[in-house]
Amino acid sequence: MNSYGVNSTPPNIVNAKPLQPAAPAPLLVDAREAARLLSISDRTLRDRTKDGTVPAVKLEGRILYSPKALADWVDQQIALRTAVDLEKVSEHGEHRETSERPS
Repeated sequence: MNSYGVNSTPPNIVNAKPLQPAAPAPLLVDAREAARLLSISDRTLRDRTKDGTVPAVKLEGRILYSPKALADWVDQQIALRTAVDLEKVSEHGEHRETSERPS
Protein backbone atom coordinates (compact mmCIF):
# COMPACT_ATOMS: atom_id res chain seq x y z
CA MET A 1 0.00 0.00 0.00
CA ASN A 2 1.10 3.52 -0.61
CA SER A 3 1.05 6.29 1.98
CA TYR A 4 -2.63 7.01 1.18
CA GLY A 5 -3.75 3.45 1.99
CA VAL A 6 -4.38 2.53 -1.65
CA ASN A 7 -2.84 -0.41 -3.48
CA SER A 8 -0.51 0.95 -6.11
CA THR A 9 -0.90 -2.12 -8.34
CA PRO A 10 -4.42 -3.15 -9.42
CA PRO A 11 -5.40 -6.62 -8.13
CA ASN A 12 -5.86 -8.05 -11.63
CA ILE A 13 -2.22 -7.28 -12.40
CA VAL A 14 -0.96 -8.80 -9.14
CA ASN A 15 -2.72 -12.13 -9.81
CA ALA A 16 -2.13 -12.24 -13.56
CA LYS A 17 -0.39 -15.29 -14.98
CA PRO A 18 2.19 -14.88 -17.74
CA LEU A 19 0.87 -15.48 -21.25
CA GLN A 20 1.60 -18.90 -22.66
CA PRO A 21 2.59 -19.14 -26.31
CA ALA A 22 -0.21 -20.44 -28.52
CA ALA A 23 0.03 -24.10 -29.41
CA PRO A 24 1.09 -24.61 -33.02
CA ALA A 25 -1.68 -25.55 -35.42
CA PRO A 26 -1.80 -29.28 -36.15
CA LEU A 27 -0.28 -30.40 -39.43
CA LEU A 28 -3.01 -32.99 -39.96
CA VAL A 29 -6.55 -33.41 -38.62
CA ASP A 30 -9.03 -36.28 -38.67
CA ALA A 31 -12.17 -36.42 -40.81
CA ARG A 32 -14.47 -35.00 -38.14
CA GLU A 33 -12.30 -31.90 -37.70
CA ALA A 34 -11.80 -31.52 -41.46
CA ALA A 35 -15.57 -31.67 -42.01
CA ARG A 36 -16.04 -29.05 -39.29
CA LEU A 37 -13.41 -26.80 -40.89
CA LEU A 38 -15.18 -27.08 -44.25
CA SER A 39 -18.68 -26.77 -42.74
CA ILE A 40 -19.82 -29.96 -44.42
CA SER A 41 -21.07 -33.28 -43.10
CA ASP A 42 -18.76 -36.20 -42.36
CA ARG A 43 -20.51 -38.16 -45.11
CA THR A 44 -20.02 -35.44 -47.71
CA LEU A 45 -16.34 -35.22 -46.77
CA ARG A 46 -15.99 -39.01 -47.07
CA ASP A 47 -17.65 -38.97 -50.51
CA ARG A 48 -15.51 -36.05 -51.76
CA THR A 49 -12.39 -37.77 -50.41
CA LYS A 50 -13.23 -41.03 -52.20
CA ASP A 51 -13.76 -39.28 -55.53
CA GLY A 52 -10.51 -37.31 -55.08
CA THR A 53 -12.17 -33.90 -54.86
CA VAL A 54 -10.87 -33.02 -51.38
CA PRO A 55 -7.12 -33.35 -50.69
CA ALA A 56 -6.27 -36.05 -48.13
CA VAL A 57 -3.39 -38.30 -47.13
CA LYS A 58 -3.37 -41.85 -45.85
CA LEU A 59 -1.00 -42.31 -42.93
CA GLU A 60 -0.70 -45.58 -41.03
CA GLY A 61 -4.09 -46.69 -42.28
CA ARG A 62 -5.87 -43.43 -41.36
CA ILE A 63 -7.22 -40.81 -43.74
CA LEU A 64 -6.04 -37.40 -42.56
CA TYR A 65 -6.36 -33.86 -43.86
CA SER A 66 -3.99 -30.91 -43.85
CA PRO A 67 -5.80 -27.74 -42.72
CA LYS A 68 -3.44 -25.73 -44.97
CA ALA A 69 -4.20 -27.94 -47.99
CA LEU A 70 -7.93 -27.65 -47.26
CA ALA A 71 -7.68 -23.85 -47.07
CA ASP A 72 -5.72 -23.77 -50.34
CA TRP A 73 -8.30 -26.05 -51.96
CA VAL A 74 -11.15 -23.79 -50.81
CA ASP A 75 -9.32 -20.77 -52.25
CA GLN A 76 -8.95 -22.62 -55.58
CA GLN A 77 -12.65 -23.51 -55.59
CA ILE A 78 -13.60 -19.89 -54.94
CA ALA A 79 -11.30 -18.65 -57.71
CA LEU A 80 -12.60 -21.29 -60.13
CA ARG A 81 -16.24 -20.51 -59.39
CA THR A 82 -15.60 -16.77 -59.66
CA ALA A 83 -13.97 -17.29 -63.08
CA VAL A 84 -16.91 -19.46 -64.23
CA ASP A 85 -19.42 -16.86 -63.01
CA LEU A 86 -17.55 -14.11 -64.86
CA GLU A 87 -17.55 -16.24 -68.03
CA LYS A 88 -21.31 -16.67 -67.79
CA VAL A 89 -21.79 -12.91 -67.49
CA SER A 90 -19.57 -12.24 -70.52
CA GLU A 91 -21.32 -14.98 -72.59
CA HIS A 92 -24.73 -13.50 -71.93
CA GLY A 93 -23.71 -9.88 -72.12
CA GLU A 94 -23.85 -7.37 -69.34
CA HIS A 95 -25.87 -8.42 -66.31
CA ARG A 96 -28.82 -6.10 -65.81
CA GLU A 97 -31.44 -6.17 -63.14
CA THR A 98 -34.91 -5.56 -64.40
CA SER A 99 -37.98 -4.79 -62.47
CA GLU A 100 -41.18 -5.17 -64.35
CA ARG A 101 -44.17 -3.50 -62.92
CA PRO A 102 -47.64 -4.73 -63.72
CA SER A 103 -49.61 -2.17 -65.75
